[in-house]
Amino acid sequence: MRLANGNTSLRCEFCSTMVPFAPDETGMQILDETPELECPSCDTSLWSAVLTGVPIHACKRCHGMLVAMGALQALIDEMREKHPDRETPAPANRADLDRRINCPRCRNRMNSDFYAGGGNAVISGCEHCEVNWLEDAALMRIVRAPKANRVEAPW
Repeated sequence: MRLANGNTSLRCEFCSTMVPFAPDETGMQILDETPELECPSCDTSLWSAVLTGVPIHACKRCHGMLVAMGALQALIDEMREKHPDRETPAPANRADLDRRINCPRCRNRMNSDFYAGGGNAVISGCEHCEVNWLEDAALMRIVRAPKANRVEAPW
């Protein structure tokens, strides 16, 4: 069987049967191991994945995700439609800005900043590779944040 149909299913080359990848509890479809990309948090291989139709790379161990900068807003918008409940997130931890995260693609240090669209979440980005790294709960903090909730430094 080979990846097919936008890489969200397997297709048998003999009988053409399609077998979709089942999504996990978050709705993510884990596809294929990508050994050339290591998780910047726990140093294991990242996996190609699809979340709400958006291709990403994800870590099976720590649940962090690598998202193309150009796809992040579409991912957030799609997730907000699937998760309409909103909650005011706890204040962000300023220490998260000091973490040392290296880009899985170029291995250079990523910049860590507060996501400006709400959620009191810290995301890391590599401008050179045009990718963002989100720790396990960061995406859902952003998704569930009230739209009017803009990040403000808690200090």
